[in-house]
Amino acid sequence: MDRQTRLLIGLVAVLLVLVALDRWWEPVDPLGNPDATAAVWSVDEDEVTRVVARRDDGAEIILQLDEDGWQVEAPFVGRANQRVATRLMRVLGEFEKGEPIDVEDPEPFGLGATPRATIDVTLADGAVQHIDMGRAAPSGWRTYVRGAEGITVIDGELETSIFVESNDLRDRHLLRYDASLVRSVTLEAEVGTLRIHGQDRDWWVEGFSRADLDAVESIVAGLLDLQAETLLEDAFPEGLPDPERVVAVGFEDGSSTVIRIGAATPVGQLIEVEGGMTGALTPDALAFLGQGPTDVADAAAVPIRQVRPQSIAVELGDASWKVELGEKGWSRDGTEDRAAFEAVETLRNVPARHEMTPAPALTEQWGAITMIGEEGTERVIRLGQLDGDFRVAQDSAGGEPYRVAVAALEHAAAAL
Repeated sequence: MDRQTRLLIGLVAVLLVLVALDRWWEPVDPLGNPDATAAVWSVDEDEVTRVVARRDDGAEIILQLDEDGWQVEAPFVGRANQRVATRLMRVLGEFEKGEPIDVEDPEPFGLGATPRATIDVTLADGAVQHIDMGRAAPSGWRTYVRGAEGITVIDGELETSIFVESNDLRDRHLLRYDASLVRSVTLEAEVGTLRIHGQDRDWWVEGFSRADLDAVESIVAGLLDLQAETLLEDAFPEGLPDPERVVAVGFEDGSSTVIRIGAATPVGQLIEVEGGMTGALTPDALAFLGQGPTDVADAAAVPIRQVRPQSIAVELGDASWKVELGEKGWSRDGTEDRAAFEAVETLRNVPARHEMTPAPALTEQWGAITMIGEEGTERVIRLGQLDGDFRVAQDSAGGEPYRVAVAALEHAAAAL
């Protein structure tokens, strides 16, 4: 038997072993304990709707699930930190059995006349299950509990999940709103004010032209993601003094939420939501709010992404061409054509030039790019007079004029 044949047989044997392991081997539960034979309770974390934990230090934790997620009823009333609440539900659902412990005096284990904590869990079907929680065991992440079959030791982080600080339970998100209902965001600072407004695929930078959809989404999502590193409840009863920046988020119903951002302090950048939370967070977390009009404006001269056109007609100087979108891609004269796709890509990548000095008004028409959208709506980008190495452009849907490089337009004109 030659060396190559032996190697091939060896590889086949290894493959057979791997197939067998994949089919028949079951991984060991990392929290598994072969001595955990005594029933504690049976809780599915996805079925928990309420948790009441009363600790021996007098503190009480009550969490209630509603359509908006986990809410805290004690030690305060408010929205829970969803990550902390979810972790607790996971821990409560991790164990059904424990390792039996035969003890004469339960007091040293935290399970005497006053247990270290009592835990009552309500499930979706209304059933309530109860355990007494004792102290953490000396070895590993284990906790003594008294369940259905007496005192056991269970695996997991139950003790550290129940003995949490009040502030750890608190939702630290500064803002909560439905992103789909946002219609404007205003960023006001000493250097000037940036306002973006719109809806769906049409967003605008006030005083300029279209806004970049990714930039809009990053601002709206970035605000929603802000979480206070430090909570400063009642620190500024009359409001944050002398804010360095003010942010306003406007909604479809005409309402708005105002956020005031103050100076950097040893605990972080001060931030206050009008009528809501006050706290501090790292200055880096607010870096995305330092954008100006040229950062947020749409970098594309032709809004193909927003319009999603079914046809495009190009008339630039003496050049003209037209393409249509079919089932299999872009075509011209009714025939699928790779060149048609490449022409659309060329047009898609024509950049707009955005400067702090606004472009002049359109006074003449040199060319036009006409797009027919998914619903038959017409959108025209008109190209006008020269402005240095650029031509002035105007979007028929609105906004102010902007600039497009002559060289890029000539390249697009010659694409077909």
